[in-house]
Amino acid sequence: MQMGIPDYGSYGTNPCVIEQINRKDLQTKRIFAAGIDFVFLLILLAPCFLLLGKPLNTLPFFLPSLALFIFLWLYQLICDCLFRGVTLGKKLLGIRITYRGTVGNLPVSIAFLHSLCKSILFCIWPVTLIVFLCSHYSMPYDRPLKLQTAANEKKLSSRTMVLLFVGAAVLFILLTFSITQSLLRQAAAQKYYIVQDNQICSFSAVCEESRLTSFRSSVSRSAAHLEYSYWINDNAPALAKKYAEHLVACDGFRIQNSAADEFQGGTILLEKASPSGNLIFVSLYCSAHRLKIIVHSDSQSVSELQTAA
Repeated sequence: MQMGIPDYGSYGTNPCVIEQINRKDLQTKRIFAAGIDFVFLLILLAPCFLLLGKPLNTLPFFLPSLALFIFLWLYQLICDCLFRGVTLGKKLLGIRITYRGTVGNLPVSIAFLHSLCKSILFCIWPVTLIVFLCSHYSMPYDRPLKLQTAANEKKLSSRTMVLLFVGAAVLFILLTFSITQSLLRQAAAQKYYIVQDNQICSFSAVCEESRLTSFRSSVSRSAAHLEYSYWINDNAPALAKKYAEHLVACDGFRIQNSAADEFQGGTILLEKASPSGNLIFVSLYCSAHRLKIIVHSDSQSVSELQTAA
């Protein structure tokens, strides 16, 4: 008895198989679209945190996550109510969300629940991804909210996508650069360094012949660490000595270096006791045209500060 060999190629014309393949393709694009939207929101949030004038490690731990959650929720809600559920990521990949198989803006109640559920699941995206893959490429809220993923007829061309990405990258760079320069000008105009409620006269207030090039800060309950880097046109060691003498005369610091090695290696170390009992260290590291000032307050030794610099 001759047994026939099954024609596996015939499965490719099966409408059910084709529909299943198309459905997986659309849902896979949905995951990538969510990733694009996430990156887009991060790009929007980065300048906002720069405007605060504080690095992320000095903010309460929940604030960046809360801000991202609110931005994501509002972004998705606006897209569902005004743009037929098409976000930037969905627009780039040519897909959209439909309610009961109809095209149009989602009802307000459905849009509210969809955006809220999506934002919550974004916060636990590893678990969400596993559930998505194990539930046949569908989100947990799709069936209760009667949502489906469909192809979008108006898909952006490859050229438009490239131009859009290049324009967004250029805009982000220009915006970040302008905000950074504005923060540097604000920091340079400050008359005092603030270290745990202690005011220390800033270098810019004493020596105006300088330009602030960078600064960063790290503050906790028990310690504060500030770093400022300046570009000086000429004779940085002389200006560093002038600033150190001002701190001794006006702010109550004393120079740790002895008279013999005060400028050895272009370094001046100063310290004083704060009213709270902690020691405040000011370290000046200078070369011909650069000066780095480190202000630190806790029990850390000066030798450790010098090694860190």
